[in-house]
Amino acid sequence: MTLIFFTSDIPKKEAPVYPSSKLTLIDVKVLLHRPFLFFLIASFVFALGNSSDAFLLLKAKDLGVATVLIPIVYFLFNSVFAALSYPIGKLSDRVDRKFLIIAGYFIFIAVYLGFAAARTAWHAWALFACYGLYYAFTKGVQKALIADLVPIHLRATAYGTFNTLTGLALLPASIIAGYLWEHFGSSAPFLYGSFTAILSIILFFPLLIKEYSRPVPAL
Repeated sequence: MTLIFFTSDIPKKEAPVYPSSKLTLIDVKVLLHRPFLFFLIASFVFALGNSSDAFLLLKAKDLGVATVLIPIVYFLFNSVFAALSYPIGKLSDRVDRKFLIIAGYFIFIAVYLGFAAARTAWHAWALFACYGLYYAFTKGVQKALIADLVPIHLRATAYGTFNTLTGLALLPASIIAGYLWEHFGSSAPFLYGSFTAILSIILFFPLLIKEYSRPVPAL
């Protein structure tokens, strides 16, 4: 018995060609569009004064908060942050996000100046609650603002750049805070952080000018 197989040529599908993931010169120019660049610089300067939260906990202990209560103090901060993140995030869809971030910076300044001047344990409790308010005003809103400032195909790159620079700033910020604490007292790191936050607000001003704050259109 002879078996005959009839075959036919099946056209091969060409592999789809995807755009190169390499960051081109044009992408760099778009990524460093003035609004995002201004935001990046202001955020980096702010991060240089925003040392590890461990310094806040050490200050709370110095103010008389019992060691066993330190986790509860931090839980209070996280509770305020979690409770207010949704309503403030929803508010950022209705008002200019830049003003919410600046408001968060002012809250940060008030908290850090409060820690610099604090004298009793209850000050630490109140200031940690306010610190959660600062987080709620900035953490999610900053990411939403980045999405406003760069085209959609560069958002991941922009997020990565922002996280890299602010993350790298944490090390020198904490080293500076530790040096100031050791040589000038426990209030010095918070005065320094307040100063860099004020400078960041000043650097943020170009984003409030309509000419410089115009979002990049999606390409």
